[in-house]
Amino acid sequence: MKTRAAVAFSAAEPLRVVELELRDPRPGEVLLKMAATGICHTDIAVLDGESSGLGRFPLVLGHEGAGIVTGVGTGVTSVRIGDPVILTPVPQCGVCPECLSGRSNLCQELFAGFAGSDPPFSYQGMPVHKFMHAGTFTQFMVAKECAVVKVRNDAPLEKACLAACSVATGVGAAAFAAKIVPGATVVVFGMGGIGLNAVQGARLCNASRIIAVDTNSEKEGSAHQFGATDFLNPKLHKGDVTERVRELTGGGADYSIEAVGHPEVVRQALACLRTGSGTCIVVGMMRDGAKLTLDPADLGIGRTLRVSAGGDLRGRSDPPKLIDWYMSGKLMFDQLITEVYRLDDINTAIAEQRAGRAIRNVIGF
Repeated sequence: MKTRAAVAFSAAEPLRVVELELRDPRPGEVLLKMAATGICHTDIAVLDGESSGLGRFPLVLGHEGAGIVTGVGTGVTSVRIGDPVILTPVPQCGVCPECLSGRSNLCQELFAGFAGSDPPFSYQGMPVHKFMHAGTFTQFMVAKECAVVKVRNDAPLEKACLAACSVATGVGAAAFAAKIVPGATVVVFGMGGIGLNAVQGARLCNASRIIAVDTNSEKEGSAHQFGATDFLNPKLHKGDVTERVRELTGGGADYSIEAVGHPEVVRQALACLRTGSGTCIVVGMMRDGAKLTLDPADLGIGRTLRVSAGGDLRGRSDPPKLIDWYMSGKLMFDQLITEVYRLDDINTAIAEQRAGRAIRNVIGF
């Protein structure tokens, strides 16, 4: 069948909306009619050539999508035609060692997706890969069953698509990776889509103080809206911002979350922690070649530093919980969406997000 898709033919060039050939679903695969897809910083990083190891050109980017099942291959049992679903960039096969150990956020299918094997698309006889296990910048797509999550029928898919990545990673960093306890103090670096969700994840965990840090003061309003008690702009603050965090928290935060993806910010996130018990979770994606250099003193006496893949969420088991929390008013999804664009306007949507003028732009089909 044919599908219109936004294709990255090479790095550092605008996407081209073209008509692709899409093969039928094979055993263990499903065919989806896309309803909406968010634009993530990771998509932009790959397009800009900052993360070359995550995809092979030509490439259909996008990994934060929702749609309707319109076809299934043999052996598919968890979804059927007509089901509303979201795509997860982190599959959950259920049979690999990581899934069997409970670490499904590191499912071995995740790494197979980066290799770009067996692309379902083609253009003028040339194979076109899909990003990770998704490739959602397209009207129709084929995905493995282990990367598709059935969601409740009343979930608005234009909003629910965010549960695949930005909400999962940010809220997960706070609630699943850091496991923030009630009454704790938290500092979050970066008020993009992931950082704002980390803030509302900390709020969901009943943190007593949530300090948002960003170099753009225009993001202060959103930070407070999502649950931040304080906002700091390092450019406007005299002296070291980490010292101000220490003052606000009485000696250092219990938890820090780095959602920027910059080595120096990771060091700041560590320095903000209370000595002896603080935990820093890194979810920001660093560009190719970035080097993180630490002094032993950065780790203090007992501080913990770890990187979280996807907020430690299990790709298929946990996103429906996030949508339930949204539907019950515990999480905010609507406020994350700056604007909904048509597929033909995707380069404008990307440019606005790259420039920091959008939290999350969504493509509606």
